[in-house]
Parts: sequence; structure tokens; C-alpha cells
Amino acid sequence: MSPARQSPKSSREDQICFGIFIAEAFGMLSYASIVDVLKQMRDYYAGKPLTWTTLSTTLDPVAAANGLQVLPQETISASPVFDYVIIIGSAESARYDNEQALAWIRSQHRHGAITCGTASATWLLARSGVLKGRRCTLHWRDIEVFREAYPDVEIVDEVYVVDERIVTCSGAATASDMVYHLLGEHFGHNAIRRIQEILFHERLREPHQSQRQNHKRIQLLNPEVYRLMQAIDDNVEGAIRIGSLCDQLGLNRRVVENVFREHIGISPKQYQLELRLTRAARMLNKTAMSIPEIAVATGFSSASHLSSSFSRRYGVSPLRYRRFGPPRPQKRASQ
Repeated sequence: MSPARQSPKSSREDQICFGIFIAEAFGMLSYASIVDVLKQMRDYYAGKPLTWTTLSTTLDPVAAANGLQVLPQETISASPVFDYVIIIGSAESARYDNEQALAWIRSQHRHGAITCGTASATWLLARSGVLKGRRCTLHWRDIEVFREAYPDVEIVDEVYVVDERIVTCSGAATASDMVYHLLGEHFGHNAIRRIQEILFHERLREPHQSQRQNHKRIQLLNPEVYRLMQAIDDNVEGAIRIGSLCDQLGLNRRVVENVFREHIGISPKQYQLELRLTRAARMLNKTAMSIPEIAVATGFSSASHLSSSFSRRYGVSPLRYRRFGPPRPQKRASQ
């Protein structure tokens, strides 16, 4: 039997083994958050062996999004089946097409590994096929775009989600919460609290907690502004005007616009346009949808309307943005 098909418990009943997969432009903060918690737990609780292995498609150094490099310990082709596999999200996760890596994720999951993804790694899990019919999360900025691309996956705005043997978290800062949850099954609450104290993690986020706590604060400070924000968020794909939303909600437009600007810093109309353009940019970057399809999905009356608004906001056309990404700021000439 080849190593990739061994049972995760076949030769290491007393060990808890993590495999951490990284690809180019992976998130260093997610990686560090996970490894730091594992390392502290291993050092504190020596009675139960805990190991982790950093893997990639080759043994060459892998550069994170911030430019720092990590040297993988093993390649995925030579790895056993792990108890837990954690895929670290990267800037390219939505377009990641390395079939060897996708097949490895499927194989690990099929042979019993609990399969986890941090932030944008949810895209990669979806591309591998293990999320079909499952419930998951990723960063709130990508939720609606992801929903368009994978309608057969239930995506929710929560800090992390556990759906049987699939665990996903919403961002780098929540990666440690996810790992604490996984380790809690083996080490118990007291050990988790001790590691929190060592790493100055003051509190654990609950899995069903909303990612956007600022929205919740606004809801408490001014319910009318929150209701309008939610209505705008929920109607991004529609061409509905702010005045019509205020009428539907029974709000005095002039009054709520002034309070909205006070709390949010921009007018409701500007907020709506920024939301639509941000979503359009993410669709260009993460899906194969055409410009007319993106225009419809983001509430613009036509592809030309989207293109003109997009060019004013980003300084490049949607097609150029899709091909080259956002323009880099110009360097100032030396004095």
C-alpha cells in the first residue's frame, strides 16, 4: 500500500498529525497563527505527541504574499494521510489550477483527513470538489462572489464553520480560533486556556459569530443606518435607488443620509457604488464571468456603465484589471 493510502491512524495511534499545504503567495499570518498555536501546545502538553508538516508541490522555497519564504518539509506526492490537513489561502486561490494539489486534497479527505481551509483557501477547497453540498465560510468580501461561482455550496458570514470533516475560517486572524477548536477535541478546555495565556489571545471567537462586528456596533448605535446598510448590501445586484430603499424601509431620506454620512463617512449613494465596484473587481479577479454578466450581477445598467464607473474608480478598464490586476502606484520622481 502506498503512503498516500495509509490510514491516518495505522502507524501512529498516539500522535496527532497536521499537514499544512502552502502555495505561492500564501498568507503568512494564517500560517504563523496556526504553527504558533501548534508549537505552544506541543511544548506545553508533552504527554500527547503533536506533529505538523509543511507541504507543497515541490521542495523549493515558497514565497508568501509578503515576500517571506518558507521551505517545505515534504512534497504532497510523498506524504501520508494526515489527521488534519490545513490549506493556507493565497491571493491566487480562486484561480488555482494545479491538478496534483487538487487531487491530493480530494485524496486526503477521502481517506479520512479532517480538511481545513483558511480564508481564500475556501476557493481552493471548492475547486477540489470537497465542498459540494457543504456549509463553509471565507472572508466577507468574497462571500457574494463565491456564491455566484459555487451555488451548490452554502456560504455564510461567520468567523469559522465546522461541517462534519470540513472546517473553514474567514481570515488570518481567525485561523488560530479554528486550530484551538481542533485541538480542544484532544487536549481539553484547560490546556486551550493555558496556550491562550501564553500567546496573549485574550478570548476565543465563537464559530457562529459574524465577521463584521462593526456592522453590529452600528446596529446598536443607529438602527436606521444599519437597516439602510443591510438593504444596500442585500440589493447589490439590483438597480434600486437609495430613495426607493428609504421609502421601502419607511425612512426619512434626508435625515438618514445625514446620519449615514456621520457614521460611515460617505453618503449612502457613494457606499452603494463602492460596494458594487468592489464586488465587480473581485468577480473580475476570481471568476470567469463576462463583463456584461458582472454588470448584471453588480447592479449596473450595462457593460459600458460598469466600464466607465470602474475606470474612474480604478484607473483602468475592467478588461485590463482582469488581465493585469490593480495598477501599481506611480513612484515619485527623486527631488
